[in-house]
Amino acid sequence: MCCRLTRRQHNDMADAFQNIDLEQINKDVEKKVKGILDNLDLESINKRVKEKLSTIEALKTDDAFSDDRSYINALPETYKEKTLRYIDVFRDHPEIVQDYIKAIKEWGTEKDAKKAGSTAELLYPTKLLTKVLKDPEYEKDAKRFFMIMNPLQGEKVYDLSLREDELGILKQKEWQDKTSTKILGGVTDAFQGTVKELTKTVARLVDWGLDTKSLAYIESNWPEAKKSESGIRKLTEDLTEFGIDIWLGGKILKSFGWVATKAAPGQTKRIVEKLSKTKAKKDKWGRVIEDPFGNIVQTSSIAKKLGFWTLPVKYGLGRSVTSDPEQATLAENFGLVTREDTSKMTNREKAAHDLKWKLAHGGEGTALIGGLTVAFSGALGGLGWTAKNVLGPPLKIAGDYIVNPLSKVMAYEYKGIGMPLVMKGIRNAGGFITKSIPPLEQWQFFSIGAGPLRERIMGLADKFILTPLRTRGALTKEAKALMRKGEDDVRAYRKDVDLDLKRIDSSIYKMLKTGFASRLFTQSSAVAGKQYWDDVIRFLRKELKRDQLPTELQAPAQNIRNLIESLSKKIEPYVKSEEVKEEIIKNLGKYLTTSYEIFQGSYKPSRAKIEAAQKYFVGLLQQTKGGKFFNVKEGAPLWVDLSRQASRMVDDVLAYGRGVEGTTPTERLAAITALITPANILVKKGRSLPTVIEELMGKVTDPRAIIVDTITKQAQLISHLETHKQILKEGLRAGWMVKDPKEWMMGKLGVTAPWVGRNLVPIKTITRPSQIDIGKLYQWKAGKETGFYHTTPEIAGAIASDALATDVLISSAFGSVYKPFLAAKTTAQLSKTVLSLMTQTRNFETAAFFSLLNGHIGSQASVLDAMKLTFGEVVGVGGKIDPGVMKRKLTEYLKYGVTDSSVVAGEIEAVIGDIVSNRWASTDALFKYLIRNPIFRKATEFYQASDNVWKAYGYEFTKSQLLPAIPRNGLTVANARKMGFKVEPNRTVDYNWRDLVSQQYREVFNRKWNPENADGTLKTYAESIKEIAGQYIRNVYPNYGMVPNLVKNWRRLPVGNFVAFQSEIIRNLYNVGVYGTREITSSNPWIRQMGARRIMGLTGTMYGFGKGLAVMTDALTNIDEDFIIRYQRFFSPWYDKNSTLYPISKMERDKDGWPSWWTLNFSREQPFEAAQDAIATFVNGMFDPIDKDDKWYAERFFKSFFYDYDEKKKGGFTLLLEPFLTETILGEALLDITPLDWGIPGARGGKDRRGKIIYDITNDDWDVVLGKAAGHLVQSITPTTFVNMGKIMSAYEQEVDRAANRYNTTNEILKLFLGLGAKKENPRNSITYIISDFSKRIKTSNGTFKRNALNPQLLMENPLNFIEEFEKLQKNLYRDKSRVADFLAILKEMKIPYVQIRREFKDRQNFGTKTMNFLNRNAFDPANLPPREMTAILPRLVNKLNLAYSKEIADGTREAFTLNDIYPIQQLNAIRQKWMNVPLGLSNEELDEYFLGGKKSPEDTSMILPAPEVSEPKQVAEVKPQVPLNAANVSAEVIASKPDQNVVGSTGLTATETAYLSNEEKAMRLKQKGLA
Repeated sequence: MCCRLTRRQHNDMADAFQNIDLEQINKDVEKKVKGILDNLDLESINKRVKEKLSTIEALKTDDAFSDDRSYINALPETYKEKTLRYIDVFRDHPEIVQDYIKAIKEWGTEKDAKKAGSTAELLYPTKLLTKVLKDPEYEKDAKRFFMIMNPLQGEKVYDLSLREDELGILKQKEWQDKTSTKILGGVTDAFQGTVKELTKTVARLVDWGLDTKSLAYIESNWPEAKKSESGIRKLTEDLTEFGIDIWLGGKILKSFGWVATKAAPGQTKRIVEKLSKTKAKKDKWGRVIEDPFGNIVQTSSIAKKLGFWTLPVKYGLGRSVTSDPEQATLAENFGLVTREDTSKMTNREKAAHDLKWKLAHGGEGTALIGGLTVAFSGALGGLGWTAKNVLGPPLKIAGDYIVNPLSKVMAYEYKGIGMPLVMKGIRNAGGFITKSIPPLEQWQFFSIGAGPLRERIMGLADKFILTPLRTRGALTKEAKALMRKGEDDVRAYRKDVDLDLKRIDSSIYKMLKTGFASRLFTQSSAVAGKQYWDDVIRFLRKELKRDQLPTELQAPAQNIRNLIESLSKKIEPYVKSEEVKEEIIKNLGKYLTTSYEIFQGSYKPSRAKIEAAQKYFVGLLQQTKGGKFFNVKEGAPLWVDLSRQASRMVDDVLAYGRGVEGTTPTERLAAITALITPANILVKKGRSLPTVIEELMGKVTDPRAIIVDTITKQAQLISHLETHKQILKEGLRAGWMVKDPKEWMMGKLGVTAPWVGRNLVPIKTITRPSQIDIGKLYQWKAGKETGFYHTTPEIAGAIASDALATDVLISSAFGSVYKPFLAAKTTAQLSKTVLSLMTQTRNFETAAFFSLLNGHIGSQASVLDAMKLTFGEVVGVGGKIDPGVMKRKLTEYLKYGVTDSSVVAGEIEAVIGDIVSNRWASTDALFKYLIRNPIFRKATEFYQASDNVWKAYGYEFTKSQLLPAIPRNGLTVANARKMGFKVEPNRTVDYNWRDLVSQQYREVFNRKWNPENADGTLKTYAESIKEIAGQYIRNVYPNYGMVPNLVKNWRRLPVGNFVAFQSEIIRNLYNVGVYGTREITSSNPWIRQMGARRIMGLTGTMYGFGKGLAVMTDALTNIDEDFIIRYQRFFSPWYDKNSTLYPISKMERDKDGWPSWWTLNFSREQPFEAAQDAIATFVNGMFDPIDKDDKWYAERFFKSFFYDYDEKKKGGFTLLLEPFLTETILGEALLDITPLDWGIPGARGGKDRRGKIIYDITNDDWDVVLGKAAGHLVQSITPTTFVNMGKIMSAYEQEVDRAANRYNTTNEILKLFLGLGAKKENPRNSITYIISDFSKRIKTSNGTFKRNALNPQLLMENPLNFIEEFEKLQKNLYRDKSRVADFLAILKEMKIPYVQIRREFKDRQNFGTKTMNFLNRNAFDPANLPPREMTAILPRLVNKLNLAYSKEIADGTREAFTLNDIYPIQQLNAIRQKWMNVPLGLSNEELDEYFLGGKKSPEDTSMILPAPEVSEPKQVAEVKPQVPLNAANVSAEVIASKPDQNVVGSTGLTATETAYLSNEEKAMRLKQKGLA
C-alpha cells in the first residue's frame, strides 16, 4: 500500500489537471478576433453609420411625437393601443393627440384628467366628433374618427380598413392571411363581379336598343376591385361564380318553361310525354331482360339522355349573362376565331359585339360542363364496368383457378398422406397434452367453495377470467345462441317495418316534390306530409280501406298491417295457455299502441308540463266529493296542502311511469290510471288518459315511432316467450337446470359434483324489460305444487339481466359527474370515425380484408350485388332493385345476425345509449339530438353499410360453399365414400341433410345443433343453411353483438379508444384459425376445402400479402424492406416504430444530395396490422434482436413482449393491447394542456405526445394560455374531414408543416376521399433530433458514471468502485457510439455526402472532430480520465475513508488509504487504452473474443464512409484527466504543443508523470510531447 501524498504531490496532481482544451480554445478565439479586426474597413463603416443617422434624424423631424415615443411605448397596453390609433386617425392634426398625451402624462388616467378639468379634446370623444364633422378643415380626420366612434364599425373595422401606421398594416396582413378571410373574400369577389357584370349586361342591352353611352358611364364610375393573389380566395371565387351561374341559369330556364306552358300547354304536354317514353329491353330471342333483383331493364328515354344536359344548359345560360366579354374564349385561345376591332364601332355596334361574345362564353360553358357531366356519368358507369369486367375477372380467376384447386389439393388425403391428417395429428397432440384437464365448458359448473382444490381453482378461473372474456359470458353456448337468436329476430322485424316506412317516406316526398337533399338528410316526412301519414295510421287501425290510400302508399302500408296481424296471431296461443294476459293482447295488434317516452327510462318532462299536470291534479282534488280538498279555493288555509298534494301526485305519476324493476309498461299504465281516476269520479268507458297527463308522460306522436314501437313490442313479447321457453328446454335437456337442488346430478355434463347443488338459486326475478313477467316462464307446476327451476348463480344472473359492472358509473350519483366526460369522450371518437370522410372510405377498404382472411375470393358471390343492397338502403334504390327482393334479403341478413353490427359504430351508439339511459337532462338532450340528427344518422348508416357490404358478401359466399357440402337430398353412403367423405365404420343408413348439418355443428362449431326454431317448429333446409352461414359470419367478421362483457365495461372507462374493434380482431383471428383447423380435419370433403381456403386466407393476409407488397414496391422503387426497417429504427417517430411502411416512390435528391421519398403506412390500411406488428415485434425481439447481448429470459423477453427501452418502441403484447391502454382522444388532449405543477400523472404541461408546444406557461399570458388550451380541446373533437380540408387548403396555398415539408395537394385529396395517407420521408428534417438523442444518451452515461463513481457509500464499501464504474462508462459509451455508427451506416446507404453529414454533427455536444474521425473509421474513442472539478473531491473522500477505518489503521490491521487507492491513474489509463480503437458494433461475446486476441471485428460491421480530407489521429497511450467528459475533443497535436510549466529539470516530464508513469509510458509521453 502506498504512503500518503505530500502537499507538493497534491500540488503536482492539481497541475496535472489543468484544462488544456480551454486554453487552446481561448487562443483560437483571440486569433479569430484579431483576424476580424484586421479585415475591418472602419472608414467605410463610419460613413454608412453617419448616413443612417442622418436618415433617422430626418425621420425624427417629420415625427410630431418623436419626444413622446418612449413614453407611449411604456404605457399600459390599453392606453398604448388607443394612443397609437389616435395618432393615425388625427395624422393631419397631431396637436389633438399631443394634448391628450400631455393630459395622461400629467394626471395618469383619463378619469383623473377629467376630474382635474383637463381640456384635452380626446378626453371627450363625442364632443370632439361633433366638432370635426362640422369643420371642413377636419374632413379626412373626421371620416376616420367617425368610423371608430360608429358602433356598427368601431376600432377593429378601422384597424382593418383605414389604418396606415405600421401596427395597422401588420393587423391587416394578419387578417388577410386567415383562411376564413380568404374564403369570405372569394365569395364577396364573386358576388361583386356578378352584380357588376349583370349591370353592364343591362347597360349593353340599353346601348344596343337605344344607342346610348350607359356602358361607358358604368365603366368609368364603377371602382375597380383589387385582385388577390391568394389561391384559396381565387378558388372560392370561381366556385361561387359557378354556383351563381347555375342558379341564375335555372331561373332563366324555369321562366322559359313557364312561358311555354302558358303559351302552348297542349303542345308542351305532348312533347314532355314523348321525351319521357321508355320500353322494355329484350334479348335476341325476344325475351324481356331482368336484372338480378327482379327488375325489367328499360331503355333510356330521350328525357333521361337529355337530362345529362340540364346542368350544362343552366350553367351556359347563367354564364351568358355574367361573363366578361373582354375575356378570351377557348376558341380564341386555340386560334380558331379572332375578334373584330371595336375602336371605331358605335355604342350600339360595340354592345352587339359584346353580347355576341357573352353568348359565345355561354355556349362554351354549356359544352364544357356537358362534356364533364357525360364524362363523370361515364366514369361512374366505368367504375361499375371496371369493377365487373376489369377487377372482377382477376379476382374470380384467382378464386376459381388458383384458390379453388389449391384448396382441393390441401383438403385431399390419401393413404395416410395429406394436410388434413397432419392437422389432425397436431390437434390430437394438443388433446393428448390437455387430456387430463376437464373441458373448459365444464369449468363453469365447478364449485368455488367446496370440492377438490383443482376444480375450485378452475371454477375461480372461469368466474373471474374466462367469463368476462367470453362472448357468451356465464351462459352456455346453446343458451347464448338462443338468446342471440331472439334478439336477431326482433331486429329483423324492425328492419322489415323500417324498409316499408322508408318506402312510404320516399313516396310522400315524391308526392310533395321534395328535393333529393331533403330525402337524404331528413329523418321523416312526418311534418310535411302529415295528412298522408294520418291516412296510413288510420288504415293500420282499420279506419280506412286500402283503396282510399294513394296508390304509392298502398303496398308498403299493407305490408305493415300484415306484419302486425301475423305477430298478433303468433301471440294468441300463449293467451290460451295463460302465459300472457288477455289485456296485453288487446293492447297489441288490434290497433297501433299509444307509446310514452317515460317507459323508455330516459325521459324528463319540461317544467311547463310539470306545472300543467300539477294544475290538473289541483282541479281533480277540488272535484273529489268527500275529499279533504273538495271545493278548496286559492288562498284558503288548505290551499298550501292542496298544492303539495298535487305536486306529490305528479311525482307519483313519474315514479310509476319509470317503474320498479320487473314491472311491465302495462302494469305501470294501470297504476297511473288508478292514480288519476278516484273511485267516486265517473270515467267513461274507453276514455284515454287526460291530454295533460299524456304530455307529462311524453306521448309519442311521430307516426313512424308509433308504428315501430308497436311492431317492436309485439316482436319482443314473442321473442321473450319463445327464447326463454327454449332456454328452459335446453337447460333441462343438458342438465344445468333442475327442479330441485337436491336432484342436481352432473352426469349429463360429464362430472359428478353433488356439492355444487348447495349453491344453486331459483330463476325467479327477471329484470329484463318486457311486457310480461318472464320469471313465471321458469316456474313449474305439479298438481297444486309449484316452484321455480334452479341453476347456478352465474347462469341465473345472465338469464335475469344483461347489466354490466360499470353501470354504477352512469346510474349512481357519481353518474352526474362521470357522464359528461363519457359524452365528451364519445364525441371525440365520433368525430374521428363516423363523421370523417377519410375514415368512412378507409372503413370500406379495410373491411375487404376480412373476406380475404376467410378465403372468400371467387365467383361464388357478388360484391356489386351486396353493395347495391346495403348502400341502396341508405341512399335509396331509385327503382334499380325490386323493393320486395331488397326487403327480403336485408331482413334475412338481420335475422341471422349478419349485418348492422359495425363494431366502431356499435361501440359509439352503445356509449350514447348508456348516456341517455338515465335521467341526466343536459347530456340526454345533447345525445338525443345527436341520435336524431340527420347528418349523424346518415353518417352512421354509411359506416354500417361499409361493413355490411363485406359481411353480406361473405354470407352469400358461405351459403354457396355449404350447398354442395350439405345437399338438400342427402347422400347415399356409397356416394359419400366416392366424394371423399369419412364415413363412420359399419354405417349403412344414408345421410339426410339434417345428419350433415348436425355433423357440421359438432365438428366445426363444437356444439350440438338444435333442429327446432324458437316457436317449436322444425327448421327447414334453407333455414339451416342460412343459420350455419350466419354463425360463421358472426364469428369470423367483426360483430359488436359478440363483444364480451369485459370489453363492454372497458369502453365506459376513461382509457382506451375503440377497444371493441381490437377485441373483435383478436377474436376473429382466433376463430379463423380454430375453424380452419377444425374444417380441414372434417369428415366432409367440401368442409375441408372451406378450411383449406380459410388457412390460405389467414396465411396470405397475415404474411403473404405484406411480403408481396414489399417485393412489388422494392421492384418499383429500388428501396427494399430491410432498409426501411433499419431506417425506421432512427427516423420514424415513436408512434410509427412498429408500423409497416411501404415505399411508393423512388428517392429524389435535393441540391445537397439529401434524399426524400414517399411511403404508405400500411398499418393504417389493414385491420390486422396491429396483430401482425405485435407478432413480428415479439418474434424479431426474441430471435433476431438489435442488441444480441440481452439475456433470453430477462431483457430479451421483456423488450420484445412489453417495451424496448433502448429503442423506445413497444413490445408485442403492449402493441396488441394498445387500444385498451392508450389515453382516450379527449383524455390525451386534456393531459396535453394540464400544467405539470398540478401533480396529475401523465400531465404534459402544454405539449402533446409528439413534443409540439401548445402553450408556453412561462411566457404566454393567462388569457392566451386558456385560449390555446381551449383551441387544442376543440381540435381534438373536430371531425377529421375538416382537418383534412384544412390541409388541402394549406396545400393550395403552398404552406409547409412543422417539419418544413410542403403540403401536397394530391396526397391530401387522396387522404380525404380514398383514405390513403402517404407521407414524405425527408431524413434531412429529422437528423437534428436524432443527433440530439445521441447526445442525451452519451450525457446520461456520463452522468451515471459521475453519480456512482463519487458515491461515498459505494467507495467505502468498495474502494475499487471508481475503477469498476470507469469500466462501465467505457462499455456504456461503446454501446452509445455503436448506435451512432449504425446510424451513420444508414446515412451511407442513402448515399448522403460526408460533408453534409459532418455539417449536421458539427458543433454538437460530444461530436467533435476527433470523435467523428473515430466514428468514420468505425473505431471506438474511449472516455478521457475525469476532469479536475470531479477529482477535487477525491482527497476529501480519502480522509473520510481513513476516518471510518481509523481504528483498524491505528492498531495496524489496515494501512491508511491514499488517493492512488481510489483513483489509480495507471489502471484507469490501462482501461482507456484497452478500449481505444475497438471496432464498433461488437456484441459482448465478440468483445470478449476481441480483448482475448481472437476475432478482431464482427462480420459485416464495417461502415467506412467516404474518407474526409483530415489527418488520422495519432495513437495515444495515456490522456491525463484534464479534459472534461463533455468537452470538445482536442487533437493529440494540440496536447503535444502545450508548453509544460512544471517539468522536472531536463526530463521533460512533470513531477506527477515522473512519479506515476512506467519507463515505457514515460517514453511514449516524451514522444507525444515531441521530446523523444
